[in-house]
Amino acid sequence: MSAVSAPERPTRSRPGPARTHGSPGLTVPGVVVVGLAISLVGLLLDLFTGGGLGWLFGGFFVLGSAYTALQVRQRDLLAAVIVPPLVFAVLLLVASALTGSGGLTTRLADVAVDLVGLGPFLWAGTGLAAVIVLVRHRRARRTG
Repeated sequence: MSAVSAPERPTRSRPGPARTHGSPGLTVPGVVVVGLAISLVGLLLDLFTGGGLGWLFGGFFVLGSAYTALQVRQRDLLAAVIVPPLVFAVLLLVASALTGSGGLTTRLADVAVDLVGLGPFLWAGTGLAAVIVLVRHRRARRTG
């Protein structure tokens, strides 16, 4: 019998972790889905506990914005800043559709009132996401 040798593994020229097939983290659609899901939980909690939209929706929105900014893959960092205001606007329209009565003009007026009242949460969530993205971008430039 002849001895069968195992094939040789190619050697790597540089030490360090092996490359993976794609960056880890959320893609752009992942940022949208996760941001919507987290914020929707807050919206539903606020609507079911009565009193309309308030701090639960706003708090979950800020948490969702921060989480997606931390989890998005490096090459899609910009999405973590662009998506949160869009998610916020869509969910205000959803809340108006679920709770509002009257015509389109009345519902749009309700959205405008909610936007003014919840504006600080919009700024906080988007601003926090922007800071996280900036820090991640600077760290990546220093190490890469």
